[in-house]
Amino acid sequence: MPSIPKPSYKRFKPSRKQRGYVTLQTYEKVAERDNYSCVRCGKHARHKDKHGFYIKTEIAHIINKSQGGTGQASNLAVLCGPKVNSGTCHNWVDETREG
Repeated sequence: MPSIPKPSYKRFKPSRKQRGYVTLQTYEKVAERDNYSCVRCGKHARHKDKHGFYIKTEIAHIINKSQGGTGQASNLAVLCGPKVNSGTCHNWVDETREG
């Protein structure tokens, strides 16, 4: 059975990864819009937590990429993170039913 050559044309529609990509300019725009503070709890990126570490803030998609969310500023918000740690706002928004 002969092999079929790979098509030489590009995609017409951007992939999910490409749609949800956040550029550095958009990241800065969203962080400045939200005053570098978590929109849920209000903690600022320069404040320290109870252990003396600086609060880490992250840019989060309001509508997830898997649900068709884009990387535009209107679909992004600053939340304290990281997402994988329970008890953070980013984890609460993405992993709980209430969020």
